[in-house]
Amino acid sequence: SKLKTSQFRIGFVNRVKVPRASQESTSINMSCFYGPGSKKKKTVDEGNLTPRDVQVNVEPSYDDACLLIIDPQNDFHTGGSLAVSGADEDALRISSFINTHSERIGSIVITLDSHNREHIAHSHYWENSEENEPPPFTQILSTDIGSKWRPKNEANLPHALEYTKALEKKGRFTLTIWPDHCIIGTKGHEVVPPILEATEKFLWSAVYPFKSVVSVKKGMNNLTEMYSAVEAEVPIPDDPRTSCNKQLIAHLKKSKKVIICGQALSHCVNYTTRDVLQHWAPRNPADLIILSDCASSVTGFEADGQKFLNDMAAAGVTIRRSTEILEI
Repeated sequence: SKLKTSQFRIGFVNRVKVPRASQESTSINMSCFYGPGSKKKKTVDEGNLTPRDVQVNVEPSYDDACLLIIDPQNDFHTGGSLAVSGADEDALRISSFINTHSERIGSIVITLDSHNREHIAHSHYWENSEENEPPPFTQILSTDIGSKWRPKNEANLPHALEYTKALEKKGRFTLTIWPDHCIIGTKGHEVVPPILEATEKFLWSAVYPFKSVVSVKKGMNNLTEMYSAVEAEVPIPDDPRTSCNKQLIAHLKKSKKVIICGQALSHCVNYTTRDVLQHWAPRNPADLIILSDCASSVTGFEADGQKFLNDMAAAGVTIRRSTEILEI
């Protein structure tokens, strides 16, 4: 095979398509693929890896821009379980942006919301005294735990109480029950076709042999939410996948500019960008560029999306439309 992989906190997946559920591992978060013209030497570090987890111990260094696409998955587009209004048009603009700026993009990073059905932000995790599950978009406060709502697994009751308290103390939001979405192994977990096709074209183009496409999975731990691709809202001490992904930050910093887009503006784009900015010093915040016409807010959360853009502009982050000329 011409495909070469480079692992950071990561495991092997097929091209830029999402991994099968059977490939999930506690150490798998991020996978990198090089174009067919890459001359990088491949070495294998056996360690605790299975035969399919082949490593390349050479990390790329990019002189050009990195395109960070947040959760461009079917479930956030038309027909998906958590479709975001405007996401289809965003995907077409992102695809066009990739095709137009391929010469100046050195790396594409795609984050993948990756859940199991029994996740703390899904209905299946909870029940009330009548054994009914909470409907989607229910808000569960720490004061509701044990009285109004409880985990179906009673052993998780202490964690649920501490978790909701930690969320409220952090101040970003309270626990929201979402429709089941981006379930590992389902069509909803896959990258939406226009973006998948554009990234495959970008990766395999003979004209640009040293390009790479990286996938980063987030949200696999059932006990915490992970809107940000950098870190879980409440990290779980014995699960490194939920702690700060320093390798992702280091990867982004290899590029002159990081261009950010995807879904949803009000949530995962919002909190991923905030966390990247938090770790961006001493780099100039202006080197982070948000494509404002390539991300949309979840219905009902438009004010959160606008506040995010306002906050980022005030912090010095660059905000542009995808059709505007970018110095990358």
